[in-house]
Amino acid sequence: MRANGRWVGCQPAILSWSPAGQPGPVPRCGAAHPDFFIFESLPGAGAVLAPRLLAPFGSQRERYANAEEVRTYSGIAPVTKRSKKRKWVHFRWACPKVLRQSPHEWAGHSIAHSLWARSYYQQQRERGKGHHAAVRGLAFQMDSHRFPCWKDRVAYDERREQISGGARQTKLTARCSRRCDNPVEIFVDTL
Repeated sequence: MRANGRWVGCQPAILSWSPAGQPGPVPRCGAAHPDFFIFESLPGAGAVLAPRLLAPFGSQRERYANAEEVRTYSGIAPVTKRSKKRKWVHFRWACPKVLRQSPHEWAGHSIAHSLWARSYYQQQRERGKGHHAAVRGLAFQMDSHRFPCWKDRVAYDERREQISGGARQTKLTARCSRRCDNPVEIFVDTL
């Protein structure tokens, strides 16, 4: 593990930071990390969410083998239980709450900044999902983009992701570019 004194000293401040708190130390500590540019490049991450998205990853590339391990640790992945005849899926309660909250907030912000995220969100809403269920699903999917960027130490580029995402992702973005004339319509939610 490569220790960066400023980052290790700031990490508890990032993990314990809440939206009601003072965001002063968060951007400073995040910018000190060598991988900060990756998370800063994510659509909708911004100066406050980027360090919070970076916190569960850290610098140890061998810590996670794949995106599924990150999703499970951070609480984004649901718990699936099976018996011989039944299968049920439920919310993951046993996880660090701020690590589950940060990707959810980021996914919500990315809807306004990413064509792919916007189209995925709209698709989920059309399937009858509520706002938060659609955002949770988006957060789950977006870890498939966040993890390889971190693992390979490259900044996020939506054009590259659309090419590597194959026909399904290209179809989503093409569908959205035809139908999403007004991005505000996405944020309308009925309670």
